[in-house]
Amino acid sequence: MKGYLFAKAIKTKPVPIESGQCYIEDVATSPSHRKKGVAHAVITHLMQHEPYSEFILEVYQINKGAISVYESLGFETYSMGKEKLWFINLSENQRKQYMKRSVRANSL
Repeated sequence: MKGYLFAKAIKTKPVPIESGQCYIEDVATSPSHRKKGVAHAVITHLMQHEPYSEFILEVYQINKGAISVYESLGFETYSMGKEKLWFINLSENQRKQYMKRSVRANSL
């Protein structure tokens, strides 16, 4: 519900989710704990313990650190967006990239 209300407030639609898919929302690591494997461990734990066959997330292209973590976990870009980052003082529009990873039993 939280994600839907935020999307409604900024006039964008949430990512459509189908049966068997899990949408990972709002992954954040404290600056003092970045580059220590925290996000990697949390997402790995989630994928190992939740009964979904596919995990989906979105990340702004400007966030190269997060993209690197997601790629190291096997996530691949499947779509690009063109949303404007109105809440961050940027000189140009940035794009979101939508990433997903399929998980087979015992593949982690």
